[in-house]
Amino acid sequence: MSRDEWVKGMLYGLINASICLPASISFSTIIFRHEAFAPYLPVLVRLVLLSSAVHATIFVWLSSMPFAVGQVQVRPRLSYSWF
Repeated sequence: MSRDEWVKGMLYGLINASICLPASISFSTIIFRHEAFAPYLPVLVRLVLLSSAVHATIFVWLSSMPFAVGQVQVRPRLSYSWF
């Protein structure tokens, strides 16, 4: 991999992370919107961010596609908020 390809990949990764970070925080507040979670919300937001990062890393690392983007989808997360 050339230096230009590596820089381009890092740039794409940073752009993807800057988009995913606010979305993950928003989704975690939707998932844990019940008042019972209010005292634990900062910890739960960090847990969602950590699980999103682990999911993205494993997906990109184990994918056979060179253009894989590890991004957690919205639909499964929103379904968790109904439980």
